[in-house]
Amino acid sequence: MSTGTFVEDLICNDPVIFELDQRVQTRFEDALLAAEGLETGAEKAVLALRDEQELFLMLRAGCLNTMNPRGCVFGRYERREAYLVARWTLEEPVARTRWECDGADIDAFSTVAFETRARSIRFEDGDTVSIGFRRLSSKGQWYVGERGRSIVIRGERATYTRPFPKQTEYVCRVAQTN
Repeated sequence: MSTGTFVEDLICNDPVIFELDQRVQTRFEDALLAAEGLETGAEKAVLALRDEQELFLMLRAGCLNTMNPRGCVFGRYERREAYLVARWTLEEPVARTRWECDGADIDAFSTVAFETRARSIRFEDGDTVSIGFRRLSSKGQWYVGERGRSIVIRGERATYTRPFPKQTEYVCRVAQTN
């Protein structure tokens, strides 16, 4: 007998999904505290965070219509946790790297990597912050971010794709790592 929606039943009956649900809820609450603590733009940040959470819940509910609903829900939770950690720096990063690039319209940018279940990276490029997730690649560590941003890291060198002023690739090298 069903106690609620498909996802609610899955959360109640699958200990792994239940634990992920609890972790994401805790991360969301921590992110809300971080947003509320901003010196400027706190109200706007909290509203955006709540909107993002609603979108996450809608996408999670859509997993019912996939070939592997449990795998879909699991993946949604992993990516949501990784996004919250990277966007709001909810844990210590495993690496901070400043990259110098060959390009007329870019000098440098930084990446901040986190050891979440779904590997995440925070791109810091000028005033822009974007979050990316690791994808499988034979070419190196490939992170795909929001709005067309990506990086393929091969040791001390990387290819960085920036979505503006147009989709442009830059050859970059490590300038500093902490």
